[in-house]
Amino acid sequence: MAMNGGGSTYKSADGIWHAAIDIEPDRATGRRRRLAAQGKTKAVANARLRMKLDAYVRKGFTPNSPSPRLMDWLETWYHERAEANLRPNSRRSYENAIVRLNKIAGARRISSLGHKDMAAIQDGLKCYSPKTATITWSVLKNALEAARDENLIRTNPAKMVRPVSGRRRPMKVLSPAQAAELIRNEPDPMWRLNWLLAFATGLRQGERLGLTMDELTTLNGRRALVIDHQLQRIPDSRKADWPLGEDVTDLGNGFWLCPPKTDSGERIVVLDDVMCGALDEWLAIRKKKGVDSPMLFVTGRGTPIDRRIEYFHWDKALLRIGIVNGEDGVRLRPHSARHTADTLFANAGVPESARLALMGHSDGAMDSVYLHADTEALLEASEGATGALGLND
Repeated sequence: MAMNGGGSTYKSADGIWHAAIDIEPDRATGRRRRLAAQGKTKAVANARLRMKLDAYVRKGFTPNSPSPRLMDWLETWYHERAEANLRPNSRRSYENAIVRLNKIAGARRISSLGHKDMAAIQDGLKCYSPKTATITWSVLKNALEAARDENLIRTNPAKMVRPVSGRRRPMKVLSPAQAAELIRNEPDPMWRLNWLLAFATGLRQGERLGLTMDELTTLNGRRALVIDHQLQRIPDSRKADWPLGEDVTDLGNGFWLCPPKTDSGERIVVLDDVMCGALDEWLAIRKKKGVDSPMLFVTGRGTPIDRRIEYFHWDKALLRIGIVNGEDGVRLRPHSARHTADTLFANAGVPESARLALMGHSDGAMDSVYLHADTEALLEASEGATGALGLND
């Protein structure tokens, strides 16, 4: 029964029979691979091992078997290569991408995939948003690259065509005047600070909702925020399986603090006088209420704020300035505030280096802002944004 090595069958102290067999080593890493099975009798254990081996051969993962189907290879690649390195929400995105790919071309043998198949997959992804299509295409490309590393295919067909873009959806963005009106008309100091940070700094939703009291700091005499994590909610605790070594904090009730998506997301945001005033107003109210939470933004019960709660207050804020969100079929999302912020920075003449560092798009942002000159540049960017909003008059 052995392939490229030996097999063994033995009975453990608890009376269970175990059968195992060496299979071909991982072609990419050279690491040993084994199939194993167990049963109440020796015959059952060997029979189950034979079934596993037959399935392994049938799926095309041995030198003499047919090329695996795309659906089989995606499943194997995901569980053996990708899954352990993914965050919970990314894991769900990959799983959904694999479902989409299987619907389009899952039955195709990967060795027969060519330009026409790639075109068919791209056509099948055009009905999705650009982000969904891009993620799905990335999963396909990475999986096929791993197949090439394993010598299951000679070339990666996904690299032979232009990347998919998906169906473009219109992006609704508030103008600077509308953003300023929304901030001014917000009666709640906490939400007013939240909207101000969204429009004047470009902080992402998870970064804003994940701000902690420990992130409030002073840099070269200027008050600032250290952005080094974001808030994520994973309601099902069984799916909160983070990659080994990931620096995460369990806040309870499915809330987690985790690092930003990219290294450039770790950065410093220098606050100008307008932001400091809004921050101090909210901190005074927090203290008066006796809020005991590490989070800057909290619910009335002192718990972290879920994205859905922010969406609810976002819609209310839009109503105050006469906008019924989604009335025309296209919803304004809180994320659109980043686009407004980018416009504000451009209108204020903020240098590109400061703009990229402030919004978390540049490499090494955390290192550069510790220089005094860069601190001043980031302060000028914040002042430029609030000035363009007309809030520092």
